[in-house]
Amino acid sequence: MHALTLSFRFDHLPPEGRAFAGEIDASLVAESVKGLVGDLGYRATTPLKVEGTAWPARHDVVVHGRFQGVLGFDCVRCLAARTVTLDQTVQHVLVHRTAAAAQGEDEIEISDEDDVADEHAFDGENIALADIFREDLVLELPMNPTCTYAGLPECALAATTGEAATVDPRWAPLAALRAQLLSPGDTPGSGEDAS
Repeated sequence: MHALTLSFRFDHLPPEGRAFAGEIDASLVAESVKGLVGDLGYRATTPLKVEGTAWPARHDVVVHGRFQGVLGFDCVRCLAARTVTLDQTVQHVLVHRTAAAAQGEDEIEISDEDDVADEHAFDGENIALADIFREDLVLELPMNPTCTYAGLPECALAATTGEAATVDPRWAPLAALRAQLLSPGDTPGSGEDAS
């Protein structure tokens, strides 16, 4: 039996579960991570590969999956372009929006506002996993990625020698302006108005 795609019907799941596999296009990945780190941001360099197993649990669906991909980013310390390879395992429970109660014909309403960790709602017939894995990707990424996130032992800025190692390169224009304003013998606060 071949694997399901990332969108399938609930009735396609046998009791023992079924494998799924697919890719989330790089353009959708880029849309998901856009603006997470301001203008620097993350860059999608590959599609996000997704695979796993889904099985029914009464009215719900249990998903055990894994996503893999490569993202580019700029280190927030030294601004060097870096890439990171992601390989993350996740588990989710997809809850039927209106699940039948154990007694009678009453229905239990489960709204999307219910904040239960790792639970997502589905309409009872169609299951779409792409958006869930895109959300997992965003939650996995740090808001301030550095060279160490890319697997390097230290930031490129810390590896430099001399005074430049203590100054963030984004402050360089301000440091240059300060140097122009001060004559070689002057120090801040030593002017005539200093008290």
